[in-house]
Amino acid sequence: MLEPSDHFPDDRGSAAPLYYDPAVHLVANSIDNGIFHSAWMSADYAVALVERGSPQEIERAQAVIDAVLDCQDMDPRSPHYGNFRWEREDLAVEDLNAVQFVLVRLIPLLLNHADRLSEALVLRVREGIRLGLDEIRRIDVSPVYSNIVAQDITNSILGGQLLRLPEYSQRGLAKLRTWLKLIDQSGIPQEYNSPTYSFVCIEALHKVVALSEQPEAVTRAQLIITRIGLSVALRIHPATGRLAPPHCRAYYPALVCQNPAEANALSQAIAQGKLPGWLAIVLNRRPKPMMVTETSDAGAGTVISSYLDTEFSIGVATGELATQSNRFISNQSNVFSIHYHRENGAPGVVFSRYLINDKWLGDYRSTPSRASDHIFRDEGSFRGLLSGARAIGLYTSAEVDAWSRVFSAKTALIWNNAEDVDEIWVGGSRIESLPADLPEGSVIVVGCAKVFIVIRPLQRTRLGAEAPVRIVEHRGSLVIEIYNYLGPAKTFWELGNPGAFFQGVVHNGFYAEAVAKSQYASGRAVYEAHVGGAMREELDDARTFDGENQRKWSISYSRDERSLGIEIDLMRWRILRRWADGEALGFPMLSSPVVRQDRSGQIALGNARLRCGKSPAWLLAMPEAELWVAAYHGPEAAEFALELPDGQVRIKELEAGTVVWDKRQVTIDAIGLRGAPEISGASESKIIGSG
Repeated sequence: MLEPSDHFPDDRGSAAPLYYDPAVHLVANSIDNGIFHSAWMSADYAVALVERGSPQEIERAQAVIDAVLDCQDMDPRSPHYGNFRWEREDLAVEDLNAVQFVLVRLIPLLLNHADRLSEALVLRVREGIRLGLDEIRRIDVSPVYSNIVAQDITNSILGGQLLRLPEYSQRGLAKLRTWLKLIDQSGIPQEYNSPTYSFVCIEALHKVVALSEQPEAVTRAQLIITRIGLSVALRIHPATGRLAPPHCRAYYPALVCQNPAEANALSQAIAQGKLPGWLAIVLNRRPKPMMVTETSDAGAGTVISSYLDTEFSIGVATGELATQSNRFISNQSNVFSIHYHRENGAPGVVFSRYLINDKWLGDYRSTPSRASDHIFRDEGSFRGLLSGARAIGLYTSAEVDAWSRVFSAKTALIWNNAEDVDEIWVGGSRIESLPADLPEGSVIVVGCAKVFIVIRPLQRTRLGAEAPVRIVEHRGSLVIEIYNYLGPAKTFWELGNPGAFFQGVVHNGFYAEAVAKSQYASGRAVYEAHVGGAMREELDDARTFDGENQRKWSISYSRDERSLGIEIDLMRWRILRRWADGEALGFPMLSSPVVRQDRSGQIALGNARLRCGKSPAWLLAMPEAELWVAAYHGPEAAEFALELPDGQVRIKELEAGTVVWDKRQVTIDAIGLRGAPEISGASESKIIGSG
């Protein structure tokens, strides 16, 4: 009989309860498709039992660890010898991440508590770790896969330390340098702003900080932890406690805010010392409204922007996470979304999806052991921008083509709680019943809780006689459907690329804007204000693709002396230009009212100034809280000077590190320090790190 477990791993991406199965000594996950026994969740459970430490708990933990090791592939002929089956029920290793998720728990367990386990079990675990580290080295995961490379680094550094095999630790340190270098080409990791995986990275790298014997590994891991934590803290919405969108990956419970609020996870990480204490000041003292923009992949042109107002947050990415073609990972991005505050319960959520053949939540299951409500798959490719609370979102889909038969293809804008919607206006008139077909060129205003949301469908490819715009209710959600096609199932020869008929990808899109209800008397007043602005769309004439020519689609909107716009090439689905308020938008590492990052060697923010080498660095300035933080990522050693209104910190040379000035208390955590720091105006100072 399954027993309830009082330990719940926080990175499952599922709200399903966990149980302990004494028949096989593993944690069981009961979903709509059956009962599955997870190797890594069981390892997590064993760690919790050992840390609690009663004789009964130790006895159970040892049985659990033995059962976890029974899930390890022990066939030397296997290409994944040393990896683990994700679940006991798997017939072979499929999810290559299993070895990372298991070892990142077992290695610290032995470093901290080997004396609580039997000698025979410790020997078995050590051998399992050695085989797992060999598999990790063979896999050699790319640093584009942020949460897994963080675990690779942690397992390699600490596993080599545990086994006294320095080749593993040196590999882990080299991978840490490589990953930080990749991050510093953009600003943040390529797995951007995930409610789940941002915290997985923090959790994994903190184990390096807490347990590694290598000062360089500790400092560089702490730099990444701090940078991710800063990004999260800036985006936690004060009223909802949720991580403002966009999200590179958001499992459905996180997407619609069914899981615990990310503000709680952040505060817990700060309280546990996994994140710097000064992030609590950032969390509680940020200005509002506030816009935060960061680059996650400069090479691909991926920029994420979030605008946080009192009653809502809105986020847009220039593109979805597209670093991997993998049914476990792809099509989970939350590229356009709005969270709005509700007085009772979780916030309401509006999000976009491109949907083919009327698929919905529940129609996709990534693996047999993961519930069908785990992922609401986006079948499109997105391009967009955000300026304040105004957004433009554009979709295409590679799955509408000359191969697959399609009977429905549309952009869907989804309110997850239809009951929140108290008024809908179209063209200045109130809609009293649904479903409703809308005239072309309609402006839609939706009132929900304390916000109005404006949606304006843009020009789109019409692939058949029917390509309506509709508002419907579907499974408890309100949906605005903007069709490219609705008709008999067919293929589309004109979308085959390469092909003799190709004149550009199927395109679809919308303008969106969020405003507080307190600013307007009614939805009609919002409509009148919006149509008082200027919406412009320009689309090049159709011409068959010759391998070189472009077909430009340009969209802009301006009102109240503010404007935004985007231009895209429909032949290659590539952004050509983005602009706001007359200025071209680039790829800022981090831009916000309270912190900036670049590689110029000089950053000024308010009355604070950072001078350092021309390598990635950032400066946080919150003078009203008497808090300034400056970080230099290196790797080239350089002079460092933080100049404040009432003091300064000068370092002759450092390779990488952070300087915190908190109410005249200075903490320097750095490597490659040369010479004693010169500090003036401080009441207390502390130096952590190495020369």
